[in-house]
Amino acid sequence: IVQLAAPIGFLLASGLFAIISDIGSNEFLMTWGWRIPFWLSALLVLVGLYMRSSIQESPEFLAAAAEEQARGEKPTPLLEVLRHHLKPVLLAIGTRIGSDAAFYVFALFPMVYLPMIGVTTDVAFLVGVFSSLGQIVGTPLFGKLCDHWGTRRVLILGAVVNLGFGFAYFAFLNTGSTPTIMLGAFLSLFCLSILWAPLASHLPAMFPVEVR
Repeated sequence: IVQLAAPIGFLLASGLFAIISDIGSNEFLMTWGWRIPFWLSALLVLVGLYMRSSIQESPEFLAAAAEEQARGEKPTPLLEVLRHHLKPVLLAIGTRIGSDAAFYVFALFPMVYLPMIGVTTDVAFLVGVFSSLGQIVGTPLFGKLCDHWGTRRVLILGAVVNLGFGFAYFAFLNTGSTPTIMLGAFLSLFCLSILWAPLASHLPAMFPVEVR
C-alpha cells in the first residue's frame, strides 16, 4: 500500500498540470502558471511531515535500538553498511535503476517526444495522468503476487516485461492517436508496477535490522 503514494502524487501533479494547460494559454503556463502546482505541493509537505512524525518505527528496529543502547554502543549504520554490506547496497542500487529509468522513459519522456512528432501539449500532459492510473491499478495487484511468488521472482518478471514493452511503447506513441497513446501510457506504468510494487519489502529485507 505504501508504494501507492508515489503514483497518487504523480496523478495529482499531472492532473493539475493538464488542467492548467487546458484552461490557460501556453504563455500563461510558461510565465507563472507552472508555479501553481509547486505552491500547492507545500500542503503535501506538511501532510508528509505529519505522517512521518505520527508513524512509529517497527518493533524489530525498536528492539535493535534498545539493544545497542543497553550495550552503550553509538550507532553508525552508514559506516557499517559500507564496510560490511557493500554488495547488497550495489544490488539495491541496481534494483532501483531499472524501475527509475523505466519511469522516466514511460511517464516523462513523452511530454517532450510527443510535441516533436506533432501531438499537442495537452495530450502530452495527459500521458502522466493515464500512466499514473496504470501504476495505481497495478501496484496492489503485483504486491499481492509478491505474497505468493516472493519479491525476487516478481522483480525478474518485471525486468523482462518492461524490457519488452519499452520497444512496444513507441509504437503506441507514434500512432499520433490520442486513445492509443493513452492506452500505451496506462499500460506503461502498469508494467512498471511489476518492478515498483516489491521494492518496499524487498529492499529492507536485503539488510539486517540494525542498518536499515
